[in-house]
Amino acid sequence: IFSRPRVLSFLWLWFLASLSSLAMFSVDSADVSEPEAALHLALLEQHQPQLASIGLPPQLWPVLLAKLRADRLDAGEAFTFAELPPDDDEETSSQECHNKEPPNKPKNTANGSGGLLDTPVEPDTDGGGVETASPKPSEKDLRMEGTPQGVERTPAARYVVVPASDIDVGGDVWLIDHCISFEDLADAVHVVSKHPSLHARLVEMLSLTADTAVSDVVDNLHRVAFTCSVKGSVENPGKRRYYVMDELGTRILPPSNELGLPPSVRVAPFLYLPTASLLSVFWPVAKLEAGVPIVRHTLQAMQSYGKQAYWEKRYQAEGGVSPDFEWYCPYDTLRDLMSELVPPSRRASLRALIVGCGTSTMGPDMAKDGFGEVVNVDFSTTAVATLQSRHGDGGGALRWVVADVTALEEAALGAFDVIVDKGTLDALADGHTDGDMSTAPVAVAALLQQCHRHLCPGGHFVLVSLAEPTSR
Repeated sequence: IFSRPRVLSFLWLWFLASLSSLAMFSVDSADVSEPEAALHLALLEQHQPQLASIGLPPQLWPVLLAKLRADRLDAGEAFTFAELPPDDDEETSSQECHNKEPPNKPKNTANGSGGLLDTPVEPDTDGGGVETASPKPSEKDLRMEGTPQGVERTPAARYVVVPASDIDVGGDVWLIDHCISFEDLADAVHVVSKHPSLHARLVEMLSLTADTAVSDVVDNLHRVAFTCSVKGSVENPGKRRYYVMDELGTRILPPSNELGLPPSVRVAPFLYLPTASLLSVFWPVAKLEAGVPIVRHTLQAMQSYGKQAYWEKRYQAEGGVSPDFEWYCPYDTLRDLMSELVPPSRRASLRALIVGCGTSTMGPDMAKDGFGEVVNVDFSTTAVATLQSRHGDGGGALRWVVADVTALEEAALGAFDVIVDKGTLDALADGHTDGDMSTAPVAVAALLQQCHRHLCPGGHFVLVSLAEPTSR
């Protein structure tokens, strides 16, 4: 058993040895004071759960912490952009990328975005951090094609990220800044509206015209946005956030890419606790060759989201005392849309179904807004019991059902005039791999088939999703 002073001395020596192993962080032990080493130890203790959970090699831990302390966003020194040939070039290969400095050269300038997010981490620790049993910005991957009707997309060069020189596995770790972080779409509209420079940056990133309305820019964020959460206590669980990485992070190729290249880097979100700054980090998991586009590894933190066991465990851990939780947006955000689809004068005789209700107040809010019957379905017994205990039967308008939304026929629920899915389709897809719906065809197709089967002729299916429309 080691005393704390001996552990401190050991970690101090290890810290110095780790730093001196890298030229850019080489240091003479005489230049590092004991208070400095003690500070590093404190940072290491604070962030150890995150460092371990994202899978960063231990020899890179001091490098990452040193960069975070110095706010050193230096990926632009090791990487640049390469322009891909046009889409119609069927012979595209990694060797055909044309090195070129694009308008948005990787600048990695800190802008202070980020914030504290929520839900317990697995494995459970007391160190706080981004929710990730394995690396994930949350990383679900939310890239998608498609633009809201009436929004023009400008022809844009397509860039990938390439190393300026060969880089070995474990050679370094880099920070990725975030352009924007937000709680829901309404929050995103507010943030983009306040910052014209951010609007211009997102317009260029999304290949939209400069006069694109803020609301339309926000509608397109699902193409480049990710979600993550940071561990919080049951009493103060925090809030889930969405974020968009900067130009460098956004242009790292996903695992399924047109060049057919295998993953070569791992990307993960990271919360630097002293400043509560959320950013992303990435490091090589294979040797990086100069000029060859880098490909991020599968983003896995939401791998359990399609599994009943995960949700049951999560809701049980909250003990029924956590506040109601809304994915993506509350009912108030959808109220105007509901009024267009179903005028208030008709609602008293209509039936609505919430698939995957979780602990959302969507159902109770719809009942208060005049719907005659709202059936709330989830496969978590704990979630349904929690909501039922809080909201009761809503004067006869609310019904609570424990059932699998991919096999609703077993619950004999009947037909509905309105069916609402707010994040359930995404959760089923993310329960498989990387947010790519094509990897979860059975679960996603089953959900949509059940919704179609239970929807009345002329009824409305309202889907709130950040998934790729070509897949959903």
